[in-house]
Amino acid sequence: MNEYILIAEITSAGKDGYVKIQAKAGFDKLFNKISEVYLDFWNQKKLFEIEDVSAGKISLYVKFKRFEDQRDISLLIGRNIFLLSEQLEELNREAELLPDIVGYKVYQKGLLSGSVVDVFQAPANDVIVFIDNNGKEILLPYVLSIFEKIDLENKILILNPEYGVGIDED
Repeated sequence: MNEYILIAEITSAGKDGYVKIQAKAGFDKLFNKISEVYLDFWNQKKLFEIEDVSAGKISLYVKFKRFEDQRDISLLIGRNIFLLSEQLEELNREAELLPDIVGYKVYQKGLLSGSVVDVFQAPANDVIVFIDNNGKEILLPYVLSIFEKIDLENKILILNPEYGVGIDED
């Protein structure tokens, strides 16, 4: 069964058929690497081809094929942008892209350590916020090297054993 992963939202119209998007944490660099995405129209996903991507100072703009002016793109405003989980897994292998992991369970050394409650952008890289089993908030850099495995299907993160994050082994 195809699982769709939310990667961005179309927030407003740009110029010349472009739309302004707000990418979810970890997905802002993704748009230069993909040619197709899915948009949600009343709980049905429709395939759209990306014609061009343009980065502003703080915004990202995407132009879809066959959308040339303000009238064409007006129906896209407010729509969510998705990838199939299979597309994301392939891109992860190729380019170290990061999925939306809020709600994922975090395991270390075979033990449940906690769950992810937030991901936010910092100057160097995105940061994962997870709450451990004792209710303590722990911050980790959101880079693939800290994970032994990211299981998208079961929503599980397995931390690389080299990265101890304060698990008491009592």
